[in-house]
Amino acid sequence: MRVKSSESSLKQTANRGFTLIEVMVALAIIAIALSAVSRSLGLTVSNQSHLESRVIATWLAENAIVEHQVLNNQQEKKTSESMLNREWEIEFATEPTFIPEIYKLSVTVSEKGSDDVSANLFSVVGP
Repeated sequence: MRVKSSESSLKQTANRGFTLIEVMVALAIIAIALSAVSRSLGLTVSNQSHLESRVIATWLAENAIVEHQVLNNQQEKKTSESMLNREWEIEFATEPTFIPEIYKLSVTVSEKGSDDVSANLFSVVGP
């Protein structure tokens, strides 16, 4: 009887644990999941940087519109400004309206050295 009990204990210990195939499949699933998470984080970081640029450019455009309205400065068509350790180019364009004293002001902001427009705001300006 003792022989049978030792054989059954050997069978039980031999059946415990994972096979090599099971371990490799588990590692493949984990690798796929981690690569998807890594890609997602990379896109999030990229989007955050783009959003930061747009927010800063919008602030600059709003400031430029207010300055233009307060100072009634129609001579400048292009200026440069520094904000948050970045250099920005601000372009102004005016268009007449049906009322002679009122005009449409367009402000375009882009990072210096870049052709991409980060913000484009419009306002109606009058006396």
